[in-house]
Amino acid sequence: MSSTLSAKITIEKANQEAIRTLFESADADYRATHSELKNTPISAKEIDDSRGVLWVARVDGEVVGHVALGKLREDVYEIKRLLVVDEYRRIGIARKLLAVLEEFAKSAGAKSLVLETGTMQPAAISLYRRLNFEEVDAFFPYEKHPKSVFFEKHLE
Repeated sequence: MSSTLSAKITIEKANQEAIRTLFESADADYRATHSELKNTPISAKEIDDSRGVLWVARVDGEVVGHVALGKLREDVYEIKRLLVVDEYRRIGIARKLLAVLEEFAKSAGAKSLVLETGTMQPAAISLYRRLNFEEVDAFFPYEKHPKSVFFEKHLE
């Protein structure tokens, strides 16, 4: 278990097979649990096309989590596809991924981070609140939906 607590987070392109598989799996999970939503998740192709950055967490060389960041507007960046595989949850990997993402966003000139998650993700909602994200109204390109929750964090 000690190796999981010191998971090394690396920045890698989404076109590597292990990362693409995990990312596409997250998209499939999203579509399965949010089929009625019109909100479209970011695709691995969008990351490949340099419209975003994908970070992965590895433990002993195995990809166990990821998060993507895309530029929504000039100084607003959107967090997409935060995922940690079940057996590595609740040990700080998601928090580490978000910390790396936040530092990158600040250095890129972001003034705020936004995200959309589902009401069926109580652990994610709790994490975002603990990390000082505030619930906000739906933001473009999303539409308000009873199963969506929107968050924003102002960066300093």
